[in-house]
Amino acid sequence: GCSTSDAGSSGALLVLLVLGLRRRRLRHGVATSMLALMLACSGDSDPTGEPPTGEPPTTEPPTTEPPATETPRHPTDPDESLSHAVSQLQLPGSRDEFGWDLDGDGSVDAAMGELVELTSSLGITLDDYLRGAIEGGRLQVLLDSTVKDGEVLVLGYQGVDGERIEDVVDNFYRHGDAPIGVLVGSIDEERNVEARGEGSFEFRMRLTDLDGLEIVLPVDAARFEGQVGGFLVEGTLGGAVPVASLAEGVFEPLASYINTLIAADDGCPENCDRRSLGLALILIDGDGDGSVSADELAGYEPLQERLAPDIDLDEDGTPDAISIALRVSAVRANLFQ
Repeated sequence: GCSTSDAGSSGALLVLLVLGLRRRRLRHGVATSMLALMLACSGDSDPTGEPPTGEPPTTEPPTTEPPATETPRHPTDPDESLSHAVSQLQLPGSRDEFGWDLDGDGSVDAAMGELVELTSSLGITLDDYLRGAIEGGRLQVLLDSTVKDGEVLVLGYQGVDGERIEDVVDNFYRHGDAPIGVLVGSIDEERNVEARGEGSFEFRMRLTDLDGLEIVLPVDAARFEGQVGGFLVEGTLGGAVPVASLAEGVFEPLASYINTLIAADDGCPENCDRRSLGLALILIDGDGDGSVSADELAGYEPLQERLAPDIDLDEDGTPDAISIALRVSAVRANLFQ
């Protein structure tokens, strides 16, 4: 995880280090998504915060505003209006376990599964980190859906953290008016949905104990298939993360996080109390200045090997994005502005 405690500081660094130390034995040479690394930085797997009281949460919203975009309008006089909060995101255990064929070559595109498979073989369960981020309020995705004449519009919003998801209808605040994602598609009488994304669907996750510091992953060419009901949403979301977004959205906040841990360790950089930090400096700190930069992190060879793009979003003949897939579950919730 990515807290500043001894227990919480091991997750992200452990993933980075095992990739380096066991690169020759477990080298796959296949692209994987940075989403898996993000999940390893979601903090302790134990949920935090008090159970909900039935009242809207009173915590302050995150400091970073979602990007300003034109908000799609819900249809007037909809047949149904539904609201849900994402309660679980499941990663594929391998590249071809589940996902969508994004490039039309007849095979599943979910490159992140390669890294999940590798880390699972090392005893690192990334789903646990992701579960902790959701239950701890650091990753909240709210879904505001309307159904009319067999069509469905789903607007995703960043939620204000601070309230755990339980088996009852919970209250959440939407963070701002601008959605973080839009899905448009069809819904049949049995609640089956096929929808495509309009623009990027952004996943934003705050790092534990670091106010204002968050990892942002925009998913382009998003595709969702599943069921949207009155109480539950279940399905698979797939798409591609543009490589160009990784520097600002992942490497910079992750490097800042690692440097925060280094600064808090009295023995670093020469003799870090946490051995994982000392090893990280040996493997990643190329210029020997006692810190880790975003460029050094992006240039870390084990990550480069697993972050080669596999999807050509702009169709210019050169892959420029990394494919991902997630199984999504969401429960009924009350959403407040």
